[in-house]
Amino acid sequence: RDGNFVPDGVPDLAAAMTLNPALQVLSLSGVDDLATPFYQTERDLKRLPALAPRFPVRTYVGGHMTYLDDSSRRVEKADLAAFYQGALAAARATNQGVAK
Repeated sequence: RDGNFVPDGVPDLAAAMTLNPALQVLSLSGVDDLATPFYQTERDLKRLPALAPRFPVRTYVGGHMTYLDDSSRRVEKADLAAFYQGALAAARATNQGVAK
């Protein structure tokens, strides 16, 4: 907890992303989610401006289970596919620079 009253995962996330420069994280939130409010993620990321490009945040219509909304599910699927493709392309580019 780093002396905080409530747990804070941001220092751990920063450490993991610093140790592994290839690590990317995608945050998906529902605008009406009361369990994990989307705005808190945005506030937390402002504490890590250098890592923000590797940590895209997407917010959808709906609550905690955004995939239950038909329109959100389609957009979310497209965002996930784009994220995976980008991660694979980055991994390929990194591996091409490694001597075998």
